Amino acid sequence: MPLLERVREFAERNRLLSVGERVVVAVSGGPDSVALLDILHRLSGELRLSLVVAHLNHKIRPGEAEEDAAFVKELARKYALPFVYGEEDVPRLAAEEGLSLEEAARRARYKFLKGVAEREGATKVALGHNRDDAAETVLLNILRGTGPDGLVGISPVREGIFIRPLLCCWREEIEAYCEERGLKWRLDSSNLDTAYTRNRIRHVLLPLLEREFSPKIRERLLRLAELLRADSEALNLAARRLVLAGGLISKEKVSLPLGLLEASPDHLKGRVVRQAYLLAVGTLRDLDFAHVRAVLDLVKAPPGAQAHLPGAVAKRSYNFLTIEPLAVARRGEQPFEVEIPIPGGVEIPEIGARVEAILTERRHLPECPRSPDPFVAFFDLERIELPLVARNFRPGDRIRPHGLGGTKKVQDVFVDRKVPREKRSRLPLVCDQAGGRILWIPGVVRAEHALVEPATKKVLILRVEGL
Repeated sequence: MPLLERVREFAERNRLLSVGERVVVAVSGGPDSVALLDILHRLSGELRLSLVVAHLNHKIRPGEAEEDAAFVKELARKYALPFVYGEEDVPRLAAEEGLSLEEAARRARYKFLKGVAEREGATKVALGHNRDDAAETVLLNILRGTGPDGLVGISPVREGIFIRPLLCCWREEIEAYCEERGLKWRLDSSNLDTAYTRNRIRHVLLPLLEREFSPKIRERLLRLAELLRADSEALNLAARRLVLAGGLISKEKVSLPLGLLEASPDHLKGRVVRQAYLLAVGTLRDLDFAHVRAVLDLVKAPPGAQAHLPGAVAKRSYNFLTIEPLAVARRGEQPFEVEIPIPGGVEIPEIGARVEAILTERRHLPECPRSPDPFVAFFDLERIELPLVARNFRPGDRIRPHGLGGTKKVQDVFVDRKVPREKRSRLPLVCDQAGGRILWIPGVVRAEHALVEPATKKVLILRVEGL
């Protein structure tokens, strides 16, 4: 079957393209991306596709990279297609983030392409991965110590937006197509550098395996991936449903009840952790078996125990296991103290919260004003010694809880109320006397001072949002 027809059939079978879609085509200038652009351009008439050519300069090969960009720009002009160019200093990014050059380039590329898609109103981003790439990925993942999901290799669709129409073609078939169509391409010298792991697999390990063990090693690796893909997808779907049904999911973290993990079937426990991590972080990249095992070990660990994950941290509290990105976890570690305007509101960026202050007359409220919301509290304004501030917990803090008849260490209050250790520094303690006297710990306890009574004239209503 001609390559064009094979790609058309593959795209249809895997639902890669819909009629009338706007598609960003990632073009590096190599044979795969050049062929991909030509094929999609040939299919664009019948499918009414609107194409955009995108190229990222990784700043890895001075001189060569600029020539590649000029080549792709000219290619887009020949097809009369819009061209979007971007630059990213990948060597600098790798150094700053502690990543390999390959991983830094991959992250920069996907971020750039997602941004182009958003700005161009595109629903798909087409990538030029082929069957050789897929076989190399399976072998690479085996060497990394992958689990079943890693053996699946490269999927035709990723995140619902990235598509790989050439996964039905071998590299030599793509180059033959370019020759037949008279298409020129650029050679990336870094693809020959065996300092990179993937290149060593491509130029050293796979040829050795073909020569010494199995001439069809690539086909067999892909067959293994195909056999595992359906099973892996079904198990991941089951695990995701467990997380969505029983977990507490927000924009910043995912919390799993310990009972959910304990009750999950053994063959799903690790996948439940992976799905929770995916929802919290947005990618499973770099999460390996050891990380998943460390998270599962937290179930039997004491409250406060943690496991460090790629770009995230997992924390064990009294009843939950929480996964949150590092940026969120570190936010609560920063000390803060802000004055609360009366009336008005103030943001606390260190913890992503906001405090609102509303002033009203006592006569406008019920006889015993009380809110069922633990993050709303009422105060007698005239018994508060301004300024009123919100600050984080400090060692030695004490509070006089309402109804106790004495003071108590805030640390002991946290323990008694089973406030997770990692959450304690992120709770804004509302204090008067310039931060010296604690009136309220939102969501935890109210002090007995400045309670609203029948003789109260002005009532201060405080509301905390974002915790």
